[in-house]
Amino acid sequence: MSDPEPHPAIAWFAILDASAANGRDLLVEARLLRDQLASPRALALAVLAAEEFGKAVRAFVVLNSGGDPEEVAEFVRVYRQHQPKLEAGGLWSSLLGDAVLLIPGLPEELTARASTSAGRKMDSLYVDRRADGAVLSPRASITKDDIESAIDAADDLSRSVTQVAALLDTEEKIVQFWSIGPQVNAALTATFEADPAQRDEFVRTLRGLIGEIGLGASSPQA
Repeated sequence: MSDPEPHPAIAWFAILDASAANGRDLLVEARLLRDQLASPRALALAVLAAEEFGKAVRAFVVLNSGGDPEEVAEFVRVYRQHQPKLEAGGLWSSLLGDAVLLIPGLPEELTARASTSAGRKMDSLYVDRRADGAVLSPRASITKDDIESAIDAADDLSRSVTQVAALLDTEEKIVQFWSIGPQVNAALTATFEADPAQRDEFVRTLRGLIGEIGLGASSPQA
């Protein structure tokens, strides 16, 4: 007799968990390159780590939707692309951090930031020739501050994604989250459609709760 198929929520959590673990490994290696070689390639590994955390965020969205087909399709569409995963991580950071989540133009800002990060990742790996003929090596293009900024951003994502995942520490909780998420999302959507002004208040309240339970960029590492 074959074993029963696992609940789909378990499979999606496994993607979240494995992506976050790989992101943490990439961050460790980024720090080693920074500390031992002062290598600009540390920035590339930090951005790759952020991409893995962004993939974890996209898997979390699928979990929270109860496996909504549109969210599954979106995950499949973006999980091999670099920039959308950076955008997902940026949106997550905006929710948990101090930035105003719902400011006009935020999607465009997140896209611009992700594009910049992806470009700097390439600068840290390859020699480039500018339009004026100047040749730039990774060591000429990438500063210590660039490396620190990339590592800090990925570290904040690592902390918050890891801590949220730790709340789903049993299969029962994971399956419950899968079941309840769509109901919560539907209630919030109905509330926001009826009174869009409530979205900002919801974000403030959510951030307060996040702080109370020890999540967010400023919380200690779990």
